[in-house]
Amino acid sequence: MSIEDLFDESACGCCEVAASPTPEVIHNRPGLTTIRYRIGTFSSFRQAMIEAIARKPKLRDEWTARTSDDYGIAVLEMWAYLADILTFYQERIANEAFLRTALLRESVLRLAALLDYEPFPGVAATAHLAFTLEKDKQVQIPVGLRVQSVPGQDERPQKFEMAEAIAADVRLNQIRIFPEPEPHNPLEQGLDQGTLAPNDAEAIAAELAEGDNLVIRLTGNTGVEEKNVEKLEVLDSRRVLTWAPAILSAGGGDRMFKWVRKFRLFGHNAPDRYLEPATSNGLVVFSPQPVIFTRTASDELFLDSIYENLKEGTKVLVVSTNTSSGIFVHHASIEEVGQSSQRVGRGGQVPLMAATVTRLKLDSALPSNIDIRQVVVYELAEPEIAFWGFEYADDISGNVIVAKAEDLSEEGVEADQTIILADGDGEPEPMTVQIVEPETYGGLDHLKISLTPPLTRDLKTRTAVFYGNVAKATHGETVAGEVLGDGDASASFQFFWVRKSPVTFVPQPGAPHGAASTLQVRIDGVLWHEVDTLFGHEKDERIYTTSVNDEDTMTVRFGNGTNGSRLPTGRNNVVATYRQGLGRDGNVPANTLTTLLDRPVGLKSVTNPFEARGGAEPESLDEARINAPNTVRTFGRIVSLRDFEDAAREFAGVAKARAVLEWDGLEQVVRLTVGGDKGAAIIGETKKNLLEDLNSRRDANRKLAVETYQELFVQVRAVIYVDPDFIDEDVRAAVHAALLDYFSFDNLEFGQPVHLSDIYQALQDVRGVVALDIDLLQFKNPSVRTSHGATDRPVQPRLRIFSTELARIERPVDDAIVSIGTRRS
Repeated sequence: MSIEDLFDESACGCCEVAASPTPEVIHNRPGLTTIRYRIGTFSSFRQAMIEAIARKPKLRDEWTARTSDDYGIAVLEMWAYLADILTFYQERIANEAFLRTALLRESVLRLAALLDYEPFPGVAATAHLAFTLEKDKQVQIPVGLRVQSVPGQDERPQKFEMAEAIAADVRLNQIRIFPEPEPHNPLEQGLDQGTLAPNDAEAIAAELAEGDNLVIRLTGNTGVEEKNVEKLEVLDSRRVLTWAPAILSAGGGDRMFKWVRKFRLFGHNAPDRYLEPATSNGLVVFSPQPVIFTRTASDELFLDSIYENLKEGTKVLVVSTNTSSGIFVHHASIEEVGQSSQRVGRGGQVPLMAATVTRLKLDSALPSNIDIRQVVVYELAEPEIAFWGFEYADDISGNVIVAKAEDLSEEGVEADQTIILADGDGEPEPMTVQIVEPETYGGLDHLKISLTPPLTRDLKTRTAVFYGNVAKATHGETVAGEVLGDGDASASFQFFWVRKSPVTFVPQPGAPHGAASTLQVRIDGVLWHEVDTLFGHEKDERIYTTSVNDEDTMTVRFGNGTNGSRLPTGRNNVVATYRQGLGRDGNVPANTLTTLLDRPVGLKSVTNPFEARGGAEPESLDEARINAPNTVRTFGRIVSLRDFEDAAREFAGVAKARAVLEWDGLEQVVRLTVGGDKGAAIIGETKKNLLEDLNSRRDANRKLAVETYQELFVQVRAVIYVDPDFIDEDVRAAVHAALLDYFSFDNLEFGQPVHLSDIYQALQDVRGVVALDIDLLQFKNPSVRTSHGATDRPVQPRLRIFSTELARIERPVDDAIVSIGTRRS
């Protein structure tokens, strides 16, 4: 460097202006939800222009003002304002150009359309309705019959329409069901009731009344037990006899009778000995002699008195509790009834006992060596009490039920018919009939009905019923013959708006997202058909496309004569029929669809035994951002585990999905866990349609199991310390809401563990919280702690959640407790 350079001000660079603040260097890492795209703001643009003055020597020397009161600086500031506005909107436009960062629905829809994806428009709820008919009626229930819900507080009534026609029969209103009968002896030890034999039940019941005397012959003729009729009731057309006390004998009994009278034999009450007089040496000497109580084999019985109204043919039960051969029980019929003089004692002129008594001649002889003191004779009533010999178990399990054939003939239930099973203890279940066949058990006719799918729980036989007049209905009310407008053959891509919204989309396997529009458009009375796009179609095809805007208003657009036919010119010739109603509003509770808006003759009432299901809102923008890339990732095929998740989430009504590989002992199984809108269970018709959709796009050789997620309940207790400038209760309520929000269905994923640090972060972010202590984070059910790797300590650093589970708070008041601690200094 020369001496001259040392004194050259420009050589050192100290007078040079720094790099311009605009344009700013822009860098965005991948995966952001918003991007930076502004090259400057008002301040940076203003600073850049002022610094530019210094770079121009002439301006620098002549323009020395730098404050806003200078007209020149004011002009620069106005330009900086303009640049600030332009770059702001440029950044907004740039964000709208990417699917992940776009905020406007129109932008998301356009970007998704580039990937050949259209967000699903929502789907209507489906309900299974059970109809009740008036006596001796059969009614044809048509498609479109309207039923309205009874709204709860702050709710609006929802209309449903029949999606299928059925021929309803009064016999199918409600029928008791049972498990398949099993052989059963009601006279076993410990039992106190039995079902009367069906063929003799009427005759037996006519002879029984509460308090009547019963006698049970024990198995093996080992004795009898006496009982009393406690009650005789009709249960499901069966007559059930209850007695008391219950049977005590370990061997039980084999026959039961009603007895009218109970007799003893003559001499049963004689003394064991008597004095027999004799003369010896002129003196009368009395010597004690034993009384002979045993008798030889005979078919005669001498009762201890004279008894009236004993008739020939009457059945008797002769019971001896002490014989040389053991206890004896003899069942016989009376052949003759008479009277006979009997006495006790041998020899002498005056017998020990003497009387005229009733003599019975039986149709079979009694054995010898019977002690008359131990004999009891029961006069039996006719007919003998006979039992069915079968009984129903307490629970119905599996997919086989048994219905009374006298209530329903074989022709009354058809294969593929939908019925509903219920028992009053749990949620009813819709089932499909597979096979109907008659069966007879112990003379009692039944119908054995095989059903699919298998029951998810056991039904209680005591209250189990099935509803047979069942049909599907979907949410929404028909708007018929709405005039959209006039056709104009000179107009290209003519479009119209449907007046009422939202248009109903109903579940339909194979349709995009598993939901199909109910819109039908007719031009001059001729039906035109909806397509995904007009492009590529012939000029004379009667087609149209539809789109739904942010206000749920549907637009119908027709062709231009090149891609699809133009509309023919006409007055009010564009007519639409559709249904209105959609979303989770249709998921009405059980037994609320009870108002018949249409009532054919003979139709008495209607209800939905379980809640309506499957109603889902239109796909949100966040969901569309996630699902739209699936079209280019899967190309409609399901191969990987992620493909299963993506395909499931595309299906209307499925909000979350998680797929894992599991080993079932024989092969690997894809286990797909799904959850519906706002955590609704994916079951019934929605699950069936989802499976059908997945099966159409996957390798059928791979085993697939689709299950609804399981809620795994946890408990949390936190003590918060509130900023003195805030109201304690307001902060407490906000912390409680934040805690519940953390455990909400939308926030957590299937299998996502719960970390103590995450709870601290979620609660510490609440305004007004100075500090907090969490003194409880644990599984609510102690039985799951070991299986999930938790200890019994109240505060767990991490709660492990399996892939089929979702951590939830069961009872917000009891399981998510927030209290306020003593203020910290």
